[in-house]
Amino acid sequence: MGVKDLLKLLSAQAPNALEDIEFSHLFGRKIAVDAMVSLYQFLIAMQVMEKATGTTTSLVDKYGNPTSHLQGLFYRSIKMLSYGIKPIFVFDGKPPEIKADELNKRSLKKEEAERGILLAIEEGDTERINKLSKRTTKVTPEIIEEAKKAFEVNGHPCG
Repeated sequence: MGVKDLLKLLSAQAPNALEDIEFSHLFGRKIAVDAMVSLYQFLIAMQVMEKATGTTTSLVDKYGNPTSHLQGLFYRSIKMLSYGIKPIFVFDGKPPEIKADELNKRSLKKEEAERGILLAIEEGDTERINKLSKRTTKVTPEIIEEAKKAFEVNGHPCG
């Protein structure tokens, strides 16, 4: 899940290492994309909307499984390709033992957020529902496999 406050650290310690650039300046380049971050972004966007409105999205398959991650990845890929960028989607491997405590903390925070959502729904607090919903999103092994298959079908390298 990255290094906490990495941008802040780099800004303070190596400000010249950071630069905002336009997509158009990356023409002809291969760019690594953190696939897990992308999957969470697309799933969270739909989950927040659903919890806030109390409705289900049309971005599901005939069995009710989410497909927003596939649509999001597709459009992100298309955008990069339209700028002449070849995306390479990188997935997380098995977490190291040293990360176990952090993963346990995250799990507890998810459980706490789920309880908070129930209270917020009772109170009709959509702002709090939105905030807490982001903490309960889960990228399942099935979602990861669907994404990998979609990349394969579309000719995008991933690993």
